[in-house]
Amino acid sequence: KSMQVYPEFNAKIMQLIPGKHTCSNYTKACLKDCLAWKGFAKIYPETVIKGRKKRTDLFLNDLPSFMIKLEKELNALCKSSRKKNKTPVVRLNGFSDIDFSLSKYHIRGDSIFNVYQEIYFYDYTKSLERVIVNFARSQTFKNYHLTFSHEPSNLKDCAAAHIAYNTNISVIDKPENVYPFRAAGLDTINGDSHDFRFLDPDNSMVLLKHK
Repeated sequence: KSMQVYPEFNAKIMQLIPGKHTCSNYTKACLKDCLAWKGFAKIYPETVIKGRKKRTDLFLNDLPSFMIKLEKELNALCKSSRKKNKTPVVRLNGFSDIDFSLSKYHIRGDSIFNVYQEIYFYDYTKSLERVIVNFARSQTFKNYHLTFSHEPSNLKDCAAAHIAYNTNISVIDKPENVYPFRAAGLDTINGDSHDFRFLDPDNSMVLLKHK
């Protein structure tokens, strides 16, 4: 859907199984309500979930092989994007919340974001620590964007992410969720029209329907 709205981009998303080893702020409540179990995963669980589990097992049990595979897939995306004359876009955390800037995820001795500067990377996160790290490195990585995800228990972190680190907030469109951010003066964006959050203007509340 996002590429239909913005055909100039060639986008891919990596989908792992969410859980305590792949989500820094994992809770049983968010796991139960995660989009990982909905959509195609609900319609074709044998194939979709199996594929995500296979990739997640590789990530957890053989990280070097996982990174080699990821590098090949990123190379292929860059190649196909050049042929199509489009900008490659990657969301590394489809249903996970992993900081791929860490040294253990380096490719060819450097950060993924430095190695693939032609790719625009973006993610959602519930980790304030990731927001702080991303803010500190914002002058280094011009091709990485984070949106902070609200949940009822992290309102203080949302305020810190927005006020101190100028990070947009994604919010499930319910009155009790939305009110604090409207009161704070955040502009409203329809987050369901597309998923390319790096295109959103600053000072935005990204409204998402409950799925």
